[in-house]
Amino acid sequence: MKKYIIAAAAAVLALAACNRENPVTDNASSEIRFTSNIENSFAVKGLDPIAEGKAVRILAGAPVSGNTDATVQGTSLVPATALHWADKQTASTTFVGLYPSNGETSTTISAFGVANDGVQDFEYMNNFLAAVVSAAPGSTVNLPFRHPLVKVAVDVDNQLTGAPAVTAVTFKNVLVKADMDIAAGTMANTVTGNVIATKNATSGKFEAIFLPMASAKPVLELAVGEKLYTFKIGSGVNFEAGKSYTAALTLKDNTPVVGDAVDFSFTVTDWEAVTTPLATTDITEQWSAIGTIHGGNWDNDIVLVEGATPGILEATITYNEGEEFKLRKAEDWTISAGLKAGVSYVGDAAWDGYLDHTDNNIKLSATGEYKITFNPVNWQFTATLVE
Repeated sequence: MKKYIIAAAAAVLALAACNRENPVTDNASSEIRFTSNIENSFAVKGLDPIAEGKAVRILAGAPVSGNTDATVQGTSLVPATALHWADKQTASTTFVGLYPSNGETSTTISAFGVANDGVQDFEYMNNFLAAVVSAAPGSTVNLPFRHPLVKVAVDVDNQLTGAPAVTAVTFKNVLVKADMDIAAGTMANTVTGNVIATKNATSGKFEAIFLPMASAKPVLELAVGEKLYTFKIGSGVNFEAGKSYTAALTLKDNTPVVGDAVDFSFTVTDWEAVTTPLATTDITEQWSAIGTIHGGNWDNDIVLVEGATPGILEATITYNEGEEFKLRKAEDWTISAGLKAGVSYVGDAAWDGYLDHTDNNIKLSATGEYKITFNPVNWQFTATLVE
């Protein structure tokens, strides 16, 4: 199983290298008291950490520089080993709380695991909570636990004839790996990938968890037998830490239709309260051009739409000599079209106008504005200079 790292800020915490369980002190009255709303958090989530025998891990920064496990007793967290304020301490200390505790002894923990096939450790991540607080010496430390990850649930209303089973729901191009600074809420060394959702046996919804994403452009793919339905979440959507997102999706026999956009709602919650719905668009049969055209760097899809001729997709592009591009389906490289072998560029009079599923990029013969057309049935392609 791959391990994806979530790192609390080492610079903020500055834990001692030895990470002592109990710093030496001569003042027993300096014992640190902990409280938390974690009991309420668990009640909402239907969890009981005491019955499960799981503990909360508390990491204390300098000058306390220690860590311990703690159990929940009402609104109090009772450390297995007492932590103490440092002798003559005046500066505040940063505390990080983690549930469930895996015996962490440093500020870097392994908390987000996904198997090689994209199936995740959903139960663990669904229960994962974190808290960060800075407290002055002598005060009671109240740890405000919340979810540092993002949860998405897909509710499918399957109206297809015969109601064939939805066999898989996959989130593509989501954030699955990063060094996450829990204290600052920032991430570095981010990596995107695919996450296969887990079906909730009680609700029937497909649920997935991944890292927070700003201005995300994930693709949602539903497998129904050999048929794939692909949907794109609207641009500008932010997946925020501690929030849950629910998509209500209806599949019908006429879904999808080339050139049509099928929307469904995306409801954002903070695990309980409903907020703003977000729109998504079906791109199952969508074709687009992508490359170095229009100032892009293989990162901007230019959608081809159905024109006056039924079934023929088209777009107008600005092309500069030397640029390259390809066509691809559903904003994914599984099905893509490039120049067939032996063709150097579009515009050869003898060329028959067809593309291949190839690694060869498309090049045009001269700079200018072009109308491109594409037939997704036989892959016939034209590029006509617009006068």
